[in-house]
Amino acid sequence: MTLQHWRRFVCGLSSFDASEPWIPADAWDRLAEPGLRLDPQAPTWLGLDVGVRHDSTAVVAVQRRADGTVACRGWVLEPTEDAPVTLERIERLVRELARELRPRWIAYDPWSFRRSAELLRAEGLPMLEFPQSPERMSVASRALYELISSGRLRHDGDRTLRAHVLAAVAKQTERAWRLVKDRTSRQPIDAVIALAMAVAAMESPAPEAPRAPRLIPLHEDSCGCSICRGWRAAQCDREDDGLRVG
Repeated sequence: MTLQHWRRFVCGLSSFDASEPWIPADAWDRLAEPGLRLDPQAPTWLGLDVGVRHDSTAVVAVQRRADGTVACRGWVLEPTEDAPVTLERIERLVRELARELRPRWIAYDPWSFRRSAELLRAEGLPMLEFPQSPERMSVASRALYELISSGRLRHDGDRTLRAHVLAAVAKQTERAWRLVKDRTSRQPIDAVIALAMAVAAMESPAPEAPRAPRLIPLHEDSCGCSICRGWRAAQCDREDDGLRVG
């Protein structure tokens, strides 16, 4: 164990040296729980980090468990030379996970996902804006670090998630630090950023759920014109197909 690791994992001091990873590989590997499965009935939060252009995109779910641990699993969409990751593909994955896990919140950065988030929110998904500002990501990085260093995080040992976690580096500033991508490496870190966002959403006080806007027809309810009939039919379809906020 190096001096920096001793200061962080024994003394609990979050000081970082740019020449060393923010956590040692064995600290992450000790938290593996082979065969880990998420419980659809457990409180769940999702973090979403959307890549731009030809970058990968990651969604990570975290769940509070009765024994005080926090389980996590990740899904990474990786582009190829011929097939970049499209917003439609990301939206489809978010819908599938929301249908299965019924998350309380889905944290996303509006800079790269605003329009898609508006569409998903209109369908009933609990979308939560989480701008990846230095201040917010410092809080999220610290929350994830404390969860790992205390031994309360559990993961399934997925190699892709592990690679993303260990590829991140800590950027130290005068006020705080946050996880960032190593400029000398081409290894993506989207999954660890999504994990930090999900943990931060879980640890933060729950904001009031926004209400989706509801269109009001210009005519009376008894009106039988084609416009009003179509509007009422669309409202019925939306209420029948929409997902509930868990």
